Amino acid sequence: LPFAAVQFHPESILTSPSHGMAILENALRFLKYPNHDTKPQSGAEIVGELELLEAEDLKKRCEMAGLTTAGSKSDLVVRLALFTHKQRELLAGRLSLQQMDKKTLEELISSLGLKRELDTENTKESLVQTLQKSLLLE
Repeated sequence: LPFAAVQFHPESILTSPSHGMAILENALRFLKYPNHDTKPQSGAEIVGELELLEAEDLKKRCEMAGLTTAGSKSDLVVRLALFTHKQRELLAGRLSLQQMDKKTLEELISSLGLKRELDTENTKESLVQTLQKSLLLE
């Protein structure tokens, strides 16, 4: 894991849960591996890279991520562009699935065309787990 130093007094975290957690979240958000490229990439750049691929390659990538492979090449490009963007945001610490509400999580799963088990619970926790599993390719 990457390492860094942050100096604070323990009471600064305990004074107010919202301020204390903000201190920790800010410190952790900026911890990165030296060789890990987490530079944000524009949607146009992601789409441009994906459009260079053949439809079969796009389908393979969708399958690996647990996404539906239905639709045209354009549909696959859009789906994978959203997936790639969200995956990079999650890995870089700029996306917190736990802070999203249930409706937003459901919309993200739907937008990604994420395949789900029919017997899967529809709780917020299960939605977060489903997205993490897919976005982290577990």
